[in-house]
Amino acid sequence: MGELVDDHPNLGVPMESTAHWLPPELILLIVEYALTPYDTQFALSLSVVSSWTRRVVLPHIFSTLSIRNLPEKHDVLPPHLGTHVQNLLIQRVGASWTNATAFFDNCPNATSITLPSQYMWSLHRSIQRRYLASSQSNSSDGGELWSRCHSLSIFGQIYEPLSPFLTTQPGLAFLHQLTHLEITLSNHISVDRISLSALPNLTHIAGPIFYLIHPTGVERDLQEYLARERLEKLVLTVNHHSGLALIFGGIQKLQTRHSGWKGWSRVGILSLVMAGLESLDITGWRADKRKGVTIWDDPGIVWILDLD
Repeated sequence: MGELVDDHPNLGVPMESTAHWLPPELILLIVEYALTPYDTQFALSLSVVSSWTRRVVLPHIFSTLSIRNLPEKHDVLPPHLGTHVQNLLIQRVGASWTNATAFFDNCPNATSITLPSQYMWSLHRSIQRRYLASSQSNSSDGGELWSRCHSLSIFGQIYEPLSPFLTTQPGLAFLHQLTHLEITLSNHISVDRISLSALPNLTHIAGPIFYLIHPTGVERDLQEYLARERLEKLVLTVNHHSGLALIFGGIQKLQTRHSGWKGWSRVGILSLVMAGLESLDITGWRADKRKGVTIWDDPGIVWILDLD
């Protein structure tokens, strides 16, 4: 009888040599599958297997980056790593707001940015640089995309966090491309209402009711929000210590009086503790960003049309 011979290419080949005959596309799929769901320690282990796996894994490791409480003298994230950042949170970088500029410069592909309100000046400076560089590019396509950010979350006590962007062309261009805006002020401050004309493409808005809606023009402001055809969700946040029942009652009366206004189903109220970025659960933030969970998905939101 003839001898049975298995001519499978992996027969007798050591495990460490398997990658030499597997197609690169298949190896990529295996690594991507192994990283789902994402686990940081496992990703770090994969990154030291070889230079090839390192290149595949790095975008996963640095896709969500939080920078917290850096000293005045600190290292800056290298640009070759910063290009992988999709979700960026900056809590504190030394004593001056200018220290954060380099991080914004080196993370040009961030689609979601979370920052204290005082760092809006730093973000604006970075946006101006990139916008100018893109405008001066001689390439036929007009240069690289100068900003990919469409989601902005602002924490803090600054009266007008958007003010640096309202007076320059790069700043206005940045605001025009935003689709998601979340504002959390740690104190009840009487401020002028947000300028909606500078934010024409917002689909999701969340912020303190006293900031989004002026006390002397509640009907006017709500009607303006509801008239925005692109708006999908408007979440009005209130401090859980405030008169929540009174706010609910006032909104209900408006809805009854103006039931013909379209868009009431998109308006919700969320009671929360107004706090600064220092008290933010960073671990929870990272997990939510990787899962795509936002404040607009909070189960605690009471939608106006669901009120009895």
